[in-house]
Amino acid sequence: DAINMEIMSKSAWTTDFNPFYGDTLVTIITEMAFWDPVKERVIGKTYAIETLNPVSAQEFSVIIGGSEKLSGAKGSISISSTPGPITSDTALPEYIEINKISGIICLPQLANHNN
Repeated sequence: DAINMEIMSKSAWTTDFNPFYGDTLVTIITEMAFWDPVKERVIGKTYAIETLNPVSAQEFSVIIGGSEKLSGAKGSISISSTPGPITSDTALPEYIEINKISGIICLPQLANHNN
């Protein structure tokens, strides 16, 4: 059964890349908290590792774990985004606009679906 959720996220980016020498990949670790607006609580969190090319805004995430109701979560997420204007001093976009998030999260079978 589908459940409407709100997702809140926070991420940490690596800074060990140099776009001036062709290295445009960034590694990101993201925590996503899934909020159930009906029960007014977070049902769980997932943790993902992503590879992002900030120049083209191509990103792919692999879910590496979860907590609470999402414990044991696995799967992948594809993020479609558009890079903003490129800054002259860093040759990177000022921002990246997320257009669409899609993917599949697989969970181990839950013993009690009512909580």
